[in-house]
Amino acid sequence: PQRRLTFRLMEYCFGFIFRFPPDGNTSDKVVIRGPKNDVENAKTQLLELVNEKKESSFSAEVRANPQYHKFLIGRGGANIKKVREQTGARIIFPSSGDPDQELITIMGK
Repeated sequence: PQRRLTFRLMEYCFGFIFRFPPDGNTSDKVVIRGPKNDVENAKTQLLELVNEKKESSFSAEVRANPQYHKFLIGRGGANIKKVREQTGARIIFPSSGDPDQELITIMGK
């Protein structure tokens, strides 16, 4: 539903049509229709977004007993802040409602 709305807005606002493979389909083919210059521009922008996503979409999972999370984070978040600044990685600790309290996710380039 949200995806359809986004694409309808794009079609309405920019004058071209995107056709993405249906959910569950393994195809990576996207069809763009509209005025030639607009289609070429849209294609370029989509390819840039795909490349950017590929470069920044690495993730790893680490398990640590929740009693040690405070030591990893450090006083006032100092340890985790230092790691984030030096690596640019995003580190996600489980919240109180997460079923797996040991799972720490690291995302970055």
